[in-house]
Amino acid sequence: MDFLEVYQRDSGQGINTDKSFYIPSARCSTAQKRLITRLTGFRQQQLPFTYLSCRLYKGRAKMEYYQPLINIMQRKFAGWKNRMLSVGGRLILIKHVLAVIPQYTFAVQEPPKTIIHQIRQIMARLFWGEAEGREKWHWKNWNALCHPTVHNGLGL
Repeated sequence: MDFLEVYQRDSGQGINTDKSFYIPSARCSTAQKRLITRLTGFRQQQLPFTYLSCRLYKGRAKMEYYQPLINIMQRKFAGWKNRMLSVGGRLILIKHVLAVIPQYTFAVQEPPKTIIHQIRQIMARLFWGEAEGREKWHWKNWNALCHPTVHNGLGL
C-alpha cells in the first residue's frame, strides 16, 4: 500500500478501490486473502477476467473467451446484411470496421484457429452478400481476396 501511495502522489493518478482487485495464488490461505482484502480495500477476483476488452486467462485459450468478440462482429454484420450495398461499400465496411474490431485483442493474444475461421466466415458472408435468401456466386477464392492489392488481392 506504501508503494501505491507513492505512485498516486508522484503520478497524480488515484487508485479506484471499487475497480481494483487482486488475484491470489492457489496456495494463498483464506486468512491471507481476508488480510489482503482488509488492508487494501480491494476485492478478490479469479481468472479469467476482462481487461480493456481482452479476456485474460491462464492456460489454453478457450472458445468461450472470444465469444463476446464474435457476438460484436455478428451484430455489426446483421445490421448491414440486408442493406443494398455495392461490393465496394461492403469491402470498405469489412476493411475499416469489421477487421478492426479484433485487432487489439489479437495484438496481445493468439486466439484459437476456430475463432479466426469464424471471423473469416463473417467477413466472407458480408462481402459476397446474398440474393433471395441464398449466397451469391463467389467469383474468386476468399484466400486470394485476402492477399495485398499488389498481389491481385483486395487487402482483406
